[in-house]
Amino acid sequence: MPGTAHKLLTYAVALFFASSVLHAGEPLSPDRTVPWDATYEPTGLPEQATPPWHASLGANTDASLTEGALRVVDRGTQDRELRFYSWPWQASPREGAVAEVCLKVVSCSGPAGVLLLVADGRRELGLTFYPDRVEAHNVPEIAYRMDTSDDFHVYRVWLCRDDLKLWVDGKLAVEGAGKLTWEAHRGRNLVGFGSCSSAATGEAVWKQVRYHAYKPEVHLVPDAKQVIVYKQPEVYACFPSFAKAEDGALYSGFGTRTRRSHIDPTGGSARMKSTDAGLTWSETKESPANPIPQRKDGGTASAAAYGWREVAADQATGLEEKGYVVRPVREGVVAYLSGAYAVKQLPGGEKQKWEVACPPHASLMGYNQSSVLKTENGIRLTAIYGRETRDEPSTSWVLRSDDDGDSWQLLPIARPVAVDKLQPLQPEAEAEALGDVWLPEDGPLGFSETAIAEAGDGSIVAMLRPDPDRHGYLYQCRSKDGGKTWDTPKRTPMWGYPANLLLLRDGSLLCTYGYRRAPMGIRACVSRDNGRTWDSAHESVLRADGQGNGGDLGYPLTQQLADGRLVTVYYFTVGDGVTHIAATHWTVPG
Repeated sequence: MPGTAHKLLTYAVALFFASSVLHAGEPLSPDRTVPWDATYEPTGLPEQATPPWHASLGANTDASLTEGALRVVDRGTQDRELRFYSWPWQASPREGAVAEVCLKVVSCSGPAGVLLLVADGRRELGLTFYPDRVEAHNVPEIAYRMDTSDDFHVYRVWLCRDDLKLWVDGKLAVEGAGKLTWEAHRGRNLVGFGSCSSAATGEAVWKQVRYHAYKPEVHLVPDAKQVIVYKQPEVYACFPSFAKAEDGALYSGFGTRTRRSHIDPTGGSARMKSTDAGLTWSETKESPANPIPQRKDGGTASAAAYGWREVAADQATGLEEKGYVVRPVREGVVAYLSGAYAVKQLPGGEKQKWEVACPPHASLMGYNQSSVLKTENGIRLTAIYGRETRDEPSTSWVLRSDDDGDSWQLLPIARPVAVDKLQPLQPEAEAEALGDVWLPEDGPLGFSETAIAEAGDGSIVAMLRPDPDRHGYLYQCRSKDGGKTWDTPKRTPMWGYPANLLLLRDGSLLCTYGYRRAPMGIRACVSRDNGRTWDSAHESVLRADGQGNGGDLGYPLTQQLADGRLVTVYYFTVGDGVTHIAATHWTVPG
């Protein structure tokens, strides 16, 4: 919060590579130096920090400062009556992470009543502190009997892959090789403390909380230049567009929201312009000409999903009964997803708008400019996505017109695929892919935000975000008939989402994408055979210093300058918690 008199959290936000001090995965006993990422020492409440800890503040709970410590009390036993603080530390399951707390327990009636939770996106461990013991409520055999209420004690927990260790006051109390088997809830990746149970009550005094998540060593693309396009405190700048005018000027428009919301647009938007190849930016009202909507007769044509449509909150029940996806926006307002539409404007100014035939009650959304294409022979394509029914994963669709926008069809690119039917695009590259391939256990894998581009051989390449996106890997489809039909989606060796595709002047295809696991950032990969294979062994790392919520970075868009250099624009969050628009100047190595 601007102007706050005290800093509650001291961040060491510079990216730390595991090889620089300790080996990744090395058990971290208390006599070893740990390069703590952050330390909370209670001079104020965690939710008032800069940036603030995420806080779940339920009824019948409270927190107060007492003699240099934080007293957290949970008296509630009803739904959501808990008080829990968390931070998305973006731990890597392969590299390991460590958290340390100093606390004194007053009372705890059941699991998670007084809790330290550590999760690395793959596994999680919840340590419940009772007055007479420390117990892992999701790993029953992990327990240590002691008096936790007689004084303050220091607890350090280390996790790496399937292993865990617990030290108490410098003494190894629990060694759990292979015991960390509880799956992280919905892939969460965080460290948290307080009370995290609706049913249990608890009270404890917390004197210190600190943590460190080890990051894999990466090397940024050589000679890259990092530029801030737009950054303002208290503004959530997000979802940029990126265009290059005929005179070489660059333009980026984006949301300037007052809330950290992907649905509520309150706050408006802004547009920036650069006349020096993206090195400096200034605000502008100008809009560059967009050739894609232009028709042969001088008019324009386009098609899109309606996306989120706001209505009064009292309409929510009726919309849900019809099968639509409905979400709260702000007090008294909800938004729902529906179908798609087309617009045509004639040279004289007459405007026509009509509904595109869609499955009944389909809940469809659009993506950014990466999803819009006009091919060399004039076929118009707009990739959208959404659910045919509320309870199934998304289908990737394309709105297609082969008559200059006079009519449009909605065609499937990729419907949900059963897990046992999924195939890799490059089997030989699977061993090189980083991380475990997580797949849903209770249903098929769907596909959502889709980037499309025309390759040098005239085929259309589509790059699809998985649904659920926890799976991580981009999937690819190809069309050889101008977007009418598409081959089966195949898993690429690229982990990250969502994507942007760009045909470079040398005929290569460039794919840029957000990287939402440690170390978070922006990455890119090249195909030199029209998307048949991707050179994942030489992945380019544009940024590796992302912090905070893993969902708040990415959506990159790339333009190629006249001299062949590349500029990639995206939205990003670092240690100060201010989500902003940034750009990277770079060239493909080699």
